[in-house]
Amino acid sequence: MSLCLLSGECFGLLGPNGAGKTTTVSVISSTATPDRGLVSVAGHPIDHDRFAAKQRIGVCPQFDLVAAELTVEDHLTFYARIKGLPAAELRGRVRQAA
Repeated sequence: MSLCLLSGECFGLLGPNGAGKTTTVSVISSTATPDRGLVSVAGHPIDHDRFAAKQRIGVCPQFDLVAAELTVEDHLTFYARIKGLPAAELRGRVRQAA
């Protein structure tokens, strides 16, 4: 598979059951290791620079990963921290997005 997306572009991966959608997303987001080939996000190979690659992508799964009790602001804060947003910027950026 070869895929190229522009910065800021949103893309959906569709296909029948068993087509490899979940595996593909897992490999791109570095939660699974590819059997072969090269996966790179914005020029950062996930096998050498996972942190830099993960900072440049977002994945919205088909099921909830976070507790239903969290507010929108809680969710944004949680994911901003995962993405490595500096603490000094966190509150303002979350409030701007919410």
